Amino acid sequence: MSDSTSQFLSSPSQFVKDQEDSDFWATIFGTRNFFVTSRALAIEVLQTRDDNFSGRLGNREVSEELFGKSVLYADGKEHSDLRKAMSSLFRPKSIEINELVSRILEVTLSNECNLKNINVHNFFQRLSLQITSAYFFNESIDYEYAGSLIPLIDGLAVGLYSPANERESNTDFLHALDCRKKLDRTIQVQPKSPLTLALRSHSYPDEVILDQIITFLFAGVDTMSVTLSWALEILLSEKTDTLKPREAINRALLERPPVYFIPRGSYEDTYLGSEKINQGDVVNVMVCSLHEQAIEGSGGLNMPFGIGNKKCPGQSFSLMVMDNTLSFLMRNFKVLLEGGDLSLASYIPGQRPLSPPAIVLSKL
Repeated sequence: MSDSTSQFLSSPSQFVKDQEDSDFWATIFGTRNFFVTSRALAIEVLQTRDDNFSGRLGNREVSEELFGKSVLYADGKEHSDLRKAMSSLFRPKSIEINELVSRILEVTLSNECNLKNINVHNFFQRLSLQITSAYFFNESIDYEYAGSLIPLIDGLAVGLYSPANERESNTDFLHALDCRKKLDRTIQVQPKSPLTLALRSHSYPDEVILDQIITFLFAGVDTMSVTLSWALEILLSEKTDTLKPREAINRALLERPPVYFIPRGSYEDTYLGSEKINQGDVVNVMVCSLHEQAIEGSGGLNMPFGIGNKKCPGQSFSLMVMDNTLSFLMRNFKVLLEGGDLSLASYIPGQRPLSPPAIVLSKL
């Protein structure tokens, strides 16, 4: 593993800070990577010229192996058609989400054993999984599925950036492929679920529907659970009634973004400013760096869900779910965090909380 690769994987935020130039090149897993930390180039890559850069990241073949025709990684007309087919799902009514979240939390938290000494990240992961699966799929996804999605994260990083001869023998990547095959066998497409009805009405086969299910579970559940953990810590540490749950969520997304960079593969030889980008190069827009600049008032961007046509389609849904979840907890329970560390100093970009405290709930 090259020095740049090990440095980048161990601490991407520090890796970026150690560079002399704001936008710079580095070789990661044998692939040329251009790291963008300036506002102007970030907007150019993600918004102004998004058609020049692939939503399938650095390697189309790997993206398709792990996520198929996922809306998260689709390009061009394929991406546009998928978003259009699911557009009603991505514009939920606030009262609908409020009722869904309240119903699931009331049932889940009626069991006393769910109220004490639970890892706060696991607690929110379970809730996010239940809410997401109920809204999109009309079913309850077993919690073990959330754990079985984790290998996709490790395998995706290796697969997207490493040469074919290296990833074919890499245990993380092979584990990720096995994980995808297992999910294909175990997750059933529910014929009357909102997601199925929306996609079948546009003649999409069940294989594509399954790709979206795995995407929402992979991308949505983990980012919501991580953000909720940080937001709850902010809410409790302020010790004031004036800070609202949505404000704490917005702060968590700005100060501790769950997605710390957005990679895009180049379709063709092109230029970004004065930099020559070759076909196959990967351009990484560093969300963590742009957020730090925004906090410091030195420019930057606040973009936890990305920007442009390929930004996260679940933005409205996830914000509503997180807001309603925290509001329900603070309204109905005395909430404490015991042990662990969720301070800003413990935040490492791209990682779940390393030492999540236990969440203890007492009914008011």
